Amino acid sequence: MGGTPVEMKPLARKARDAGATVPCCQLAGHCGTATELAGTPRQDWFASVEAGLLRLEQSFDTIVVGLSMGALLAARLAAGRPARVHGLIMLAPTLRYDGWSIPW
Repeated sequence: MGGTPVEMKPLARKARDAGATVPCCQLAGHCGTATELAGTPRQDWFASVEAGLLRLEQSFDTIVVGLSMGALLAARLAAGRPARVHGLIMLAPTLRYDGWSIPW
């Protein structure tokens, strides 16, 4: 939940080297302290994704990529705006939570 755009940098570099332009969105509350992250409601995270889509649309056909929780936010964005999001790449999304990695 506390990831940053830095985690996407290797993928962004590969895409750039292949000729793509790769802007990156930073979610509200991220890239700061744990207290800032904990104090940011999930609605603000999705608002960050929506703002990122608006910026992308000004210059690009939009393919949205998300990692982990970001993948779920990207999927929500694509599901709600199918005419605006032209592609979706989901990296390591938790599509079904079974609790196996959480100790009892």
